[in-house]
Amino acid sequence: MSRRVATRRQALRAAAGLAVSATGVAASSALAATTSGAPSSPEALRRRLEDPRERARIRAKVVASAAAEAVPAFYRLHVFAYMHQGNLLPLYTMNNVAIKVCRPMANGNTMITNYEAGVYCRFDTHEVLETWRNPVTGEVLEPWHFIGRPLSVELGPDEVITGPGATLKPRPMAIEAVGDTVLLPTMSGFSYPNPFPPAEFPEDSSGPTMYWDSHYTYFSPLQAVLDPAVLRAPATIQFQNLVSFQPWVGMGTRPGRTWGRALGAKLGSLDEIPAAARAGLERHTPMLFDLANWPTERDETAEYRKVLRRKRGRA
Repeated sequence: MSRRVATRRQALRAAAGLAVSATGVAASSALAATTSGAPSSPEALRRRLEDPRERARIRAKVVASAAAEAVPAFYRLHVFAYMHQGNLLPLYTMNNVAIKVCRPMANGNTMITNYEAGVYCRFDTHEVLETWRNPVTGEVLEPWHFIGRPLSVELGPDEVITGPGATLKPRPMAIEAVGDTVLLPTMSGFSYPNPFPPAEFPEDSSGPTMYWDSHYTYFSPLQAVLDPAVLRAPATIQFQNLVSFQPWVGMGTRPGRTWGRALGAKLGSLDEIPAAARAGLERHTPMLFDLANWPTERDETAEYRKVLRRKRGRA
């Protein structure tokens, strides 16, 4: 199976050529809404999934698209602290957008380049945080809004093939139909040396190792999934993650992690982002609306190390 990963130049060319427009992507949504009367039953899905090529195609059309297009999704991620005792403690909410630029491959798989960014808001609101008071320590901090590097993966029938530098390696789970809804879950767990070691950042580092677990589920209409004329099935999305405390929250090496619960959906276009959320995203993460000029060379970790050193008087 090919392990080809899109280069930076290919990703930018794809982003420029497949810009997320209200016209082009909405047309694909309209197609998803008018299925051609294909048989729709859990048994029909089971039979289709026996064919690896069909399985790869179904995964692509639910997660993003089996066509050459850009597919945006919007999430509301509510983040809590779990301190290994007591109940979850609400911290903040992230308005998050992920745009998947899809390219069908000759082997039946789909190459997906994911562009993702988000802004932190006061818990369960759209009010973007300029400062945030840590409810555990009382310290007032400035949130470090999220801008990810583009990540390319190859989506196949039974695996997600990532490049050698990728830390997040999703693992597909069994696809099932419940009534007229298809459930497509994935899971991912990984760890890596903390780029903010506690020896240098005792107030901010979560320890020598960062841990990240993330579990997604896509919910898609069975009829659209089974219809061969539909290349991008509509989907609502839920995910949960359990993550070592990020350095900007100032938790130091206290025991615990953040637990996040996200609710979202694939969109017809970026115009469908809720108006209350869009203003903050446009102000803090404008690259979401201009993929061709995404700051791919930006090193978020190196930048924030400099911020922390200045803040703690260690520049």
